[in-house]
Amino acid sequence: MREVDGLGTISTHLRSRLRRFYDALVFLSSLIEACKVNGQTRAHNEGYEPSDNPNIVLECFINKLAQVCDNVPFGDTVTSLAITVHNYDGLLYTFASNRQTAEGANKARDFVRRLLDDMGSASLDQVRDDPRGPLFQRALRQILEFHDKRVRAYRDKLLKCVSACIVDCDANDSDESLSLENALRNLKDTLTAHRDRDGDECSENENLVHAAATLRASPVHDTIIERTKAGRMDESKRWSDLSHFIGRLASYLGMVRAIIIARRRIPELFENFNINFLPSNPPLPNPISSLQHPNMSPAKRQSLRTAKEIIRRMVNNPAEISKYQGYAEELQRCGLDDLISKECANASFHPIVHCEMLVLDWLCGQYSSGIASIPFFRDFRYIGCSKPTCRLCEYYFAAHRSGIQVRRGHKNVYLNWIVPNVTDESPEWAQEKDRLIDRVLEGVRRDALSALEKKVTDHKRWDSNTFSYQQTFQSLASTSVRGNDLASVMSRLSIAAGGPSRRFERTAIDDDDSWSVAAHADQEAENSDDDGGALLFSGRGR
Repeated sequence: MREVDGLGTISTHLRSRLRRFYDALVFLSSLIEACKVNGQTRAHNEGYEPSDNPNIVLECFINKLAQVCDNVPFGDTVTSLAITVHNYDGLLYTFASNRQTAEGANKARDFVRRLLDDMGSASLDQVRDDPRGPLFQRALRQILEFHDKRVRAYRDKLLKCVSACIVDCDANDSDESLSLENALRNLKDTLTAHRDRDGDECSENENLVHAAATLRASPVHDTIIERTKAGRMDESKRWSDLSHFIGRLASYLGMVRAIIIARRRIPELFENFNINFLPSNPPLPNPISSLQHPNMSPAKRQSLRTAKEIIRRMVNNPAEISKYQGYAEELQRCGLDDLISKECANASFHPIVHCEMLVLDWLCGQYSSGIASIPFFRDFRYIGCSKPTCRLCEYYFAAHRSGIQVRRGHKNVYLNWIVPNVTDESPEWAQEKDRLIDRVLEGVRRDALSALEKKVTDHKRWDSNTFSYQQTFQSLASTSVRGNDLASVMSRLSIAAGGPSRRFERTAIDDDDSWSVAAHADQEAENSDDDGGALLFSGRGR
């Protein structure tokens, strides 16, 4: 046993296991960055299947209600949710966030309660997919008010990439570029007016969301998508960002629709419930520094933080060691060892228990009679999240004996990850904890060695779903007016610079029974708030 800064007294056995784990994780994260420098990426394959499966309706509702709680950018409020039967006479909504304050958790809990109560008290004829309807408008306005910081962040980022895309268009004198440039200038005017306008901020946010949805439905958006696939990497990046932030703003309509559809299809979700918001775990100290011997010299520490030495610790076979060290040497032109040093010393390297695992750990602790006895609503053994599941959490849930499913992952890898109750070395938990860490470590090492050999990653910049609005609710009627080009569409928006504040036309679906929810694969892995993640390989299916 020895004292470790920030962890207390832990066994040499646990310390060694954690060192092996973070060795491999830092190496994988650095390889991802090196492959970005190398310019080697693979396109991700999207696929979406329409479905009327009630479990898909429930799954979508759980994910979107978790997204309601994720109201602050940069990852701290990424939120998970499980719904269980509580004392046989109602439901229990159990939430957890990555790094949420007690005050923030209370505000989120109270907001969700008001939102669900408002939906539950509405008559069935009020619960319609009509953006002009009072219930829809009220829910959208409430959510946007709660998400004001995030909406402003999306707006500001969108303004930045619109300006960069205008420069791209200006450098090309083709008719297509000229038309697109005019449209983007109109969009820029719209965004600038939103930023500068005084008055009803909630109403302005609504208009901005509907403007994004209109733009997203425009045929010229296909041209924007084509620009994401063409040109140099730095050029396609700004077009990808443009498409992403348009999609993120438009996705607020999908958030409201998920709740409305669930209200119609599964009304008991809104009738008798309690809400439990779990506390976030405090972050741990940098494990690379804290797990090394305190008397180790800086030179010795640095010598251990090289690709050559990490591979030596990861691989047993001498021939394999030599092979992978040769691959690593090829990546030194991308600064692999410098990237490893940078990751090890990263000031934000403070592992946390991710929100999905917080919910899982709490559920397992509540039902001592066994994991199988957890009374999930409708026996739907699922923990949802406001963002697709990260690569390490996917490995963890695949190894966990519960068989509980999580949202399909985006394959991003984050340094800030740790298993629950990591310092608990009681006999009943220590053996299972070791098994889970080792299973995740197997996946990390496998991915690292594969990336090292292939020098390719399936990389995307974002971890949220750019097109969740359209793809999750594939058959719902568009709320947007299609135009012949983006400029004509944008000219009709109510918040264009200098124009009066008024709503533009939005169509509504007539037949509520025709609603069909698409199986939202969430395969578009995007990182709307958090840096440092990258996609790796195809991953497991549900």
